[in-house]
Amino acid sequence: MFKIKDLSNNSPESQVVYSDLATTGTEWTNRHEKAKQHFTAESPLRDSLLDVVESQGAAPWSGVGVQVVVQRVYSLPGRDGTRSQQDTSSGHADLPGPRVCLLVQDAYGMFGEVYLEGAMLKGRQLEGKSCRLAGMKVLQKATRGRTPGLFSLIDTIWPPAIPLKAPGHSQPCEEVKSHLPPPSFCYVLSVHPNLGQIDMIEGDSISKLHQPPILHCLRDILQTDNLGARCSFYARVIYQRPQLKSLLLLAQKEIWLLVTDITLQMKDGNDHHLPKILPVCVTPSCVLGPEILEALSTAAPHSILFRDALRDQGQIVCVERTVLLLQKPFWCMASGTGSCELTGPVILDELDSLTPVNSICSVQGTVVGVDENTAFSWPTCDRCGNGRLEQRPEDGGTFFCGDCCELVTSPVLKRHLQVFLDCPSRPQCSVKVKLLQGSISSLLRFAACEDG
Repeated sequence: MFKIKDLSNNSPESQVVYSDLATTGTEWTNRHEKAKQHFTAESPLRDSLLDVVESQGAAPWSGVGVQVVVQRVYSLPGRDGTRSQQDTSSGHADLPGPRVCLLVQDAYGMFGEVYLEGAMLKGRQLEGKSCRLAGMKVLQKATRGRTPGLFSLIDTIWPPAIPLKAPGHSQPCEEVKSHLPPPSFCYVLSVHPNLGQIDMIEGDSISKLHQPPILHCLRDILQTDNLGARCSFYARVIYQRPQLKSLLLLAQKEIWLLVTDITLQMKDGNDHHLPKILPVCVTPSCVLGPEILEALSTAAPHSILFRDALRDQGQIVCVERTVLLLQKPFWCMASGTGSCELTGPVILDELDSLTPVNSICSVQGTVVGVDENTAFSWPTCDRCGNGRLEQRPEDGGTFFCGDCCELVTSPVLKRHLQVFLDCPSRPQCSVKVKLLQGSISSLLRFAACEDG
């Protein structure tokens, strides 16, 4: 069990998460009252994470707390490799799933990553707040060489927004802010199951040390050379691969999202080399929330906030500690970053010799042939879209859907069709196009008419 409380106005706990699934009824009440005796807000409050770690060693912290600022809240894949967030509202913290983490920073600039072990209900309310940590345990000392992903995130919060304290000084020093090198190590902490406590100190106010992600437009990101650095942006997702309706499969696969914003859609003769659509890779190590998974399982376009994505070998990749959000948080709304948001219809790049593989583009031409060797059709479930139906002779040849576990009385026929185009813009090339279901239906309707 650990608690998140607000010390500024003596309010009750804003969140309590219990990790024992078998504890119910009277036993639950007795353990709850017994555990409350260990929470003492009057314990000494220090401002140096390093001092507390050195004084407490590997043992759980006892009778001492440290004041920190929560810079980021995110999730890491669980021990079983699961990246989709579980519903922890019932307190099922023992279920396999991702670990919720806080990236915290003290008054001296020292960082720490705190594992909360499966509690996400109100974790985002801590972001930007000054908190008191107590009942922690040191798991490891992380360095740049061993955990480059963690430090690529820390580098986005460095240098600090305000002067830091220096050893031997009671007040922050301006020289520390301007001359202090980036951190070379930080501590990974876990919340003690019985003594862990996180107290919000300043109520609803945001700490001056907090540095929210800086949002950039896609054009600015593409024109910078910061490989290996983190970036944040707001973009419209217009297509994704693979197209999956199963939330479980989405949570296990690498996903490619094709995105754009208004800066890529604008016509500018000086930036003709920039694509209008940008591929973003979402790796299985990037934990996706239930709202994002639900949005990706639908075919409708949607806008997503990509927070702390990684620039890697010329691509934008969502990795560990990257967060995808459908709703803009307060810091995004307050900074006026909506100028990059797309408001009109999407324009695609035209097909040319430089069009990369697996990209999305527009092509115009006349259908001059059909690849009959690859054309086929198959029935799908009218409820879930499953294309692997089983035909049962005992039911009169009716199809059966293994996903729905029901008979399919009205299967939807889907087709695979590739056509050859005569394109005036590419007179020396043979253009072969694999059509989507909507395009196939339109083409077949035209072919059935008198002029088809």
